[in-house]
Amino acid sequence: MSAPEHKGFWLGCRRALRWTRRSVLILLLLGAGGFLYLNLAGVPKFIKHRLEAQVRERGLDLQLGRVRLRGFRGLVAENVRLGSGSESQGFQFSIPEAELRLKSKDLRRFRFALETIALQGARLVWSLSASNAPVARLSVEDLATELRFPEDDQWELGSLRGRFLNAKLEA
Repeated sequence: MSAPEHKGFWLGCRRALRWTRRSVLILLLLGAGGFLYLNLAGVPKFIKHRLEAQVRERGLDLQLGRVRLRGFRGLVAENVRLGSGSESQGFQFSIPEAELRLKSKDLRRFRFALETIALQGARLVWSLSASNAPVARLSVEDLATELRFPEDDQWELGSLRGRFLNAKLEA
């Protein structure tokens, strides 16, 4: 009598192991598919708007282009603009790519709190015009810096590098 009971026990274990293996495989495929979607299509607009609102609360008017999840780099925003986009301010600041690093402790609670923004390849063009004179433009190319947001409503600018009239600038 113990032989059929013993055989039924191992049959149940095999079934449980099969379902566990299938479940883990399905979860891995869903995770890889979700990662691929966030990389190709970008993050949903409500996350992008939350990030823009946080930066606006800190006093920067950034318009983020497409925000994508990129492997080990995390969230990467493309075609970022500073300001309203009009030339009435006298300058244009465009960033082809910016890494948005989030605070990990807030991310565990599904809150998106920015810790730093790393800018690479940014360009600043400043239009200077005097009355009855042609418009002169000053441009700083290849700007790279890291903008940190500490808790007390301040900004910290990491090492700032750029190129002005083919001269390398570093601060």
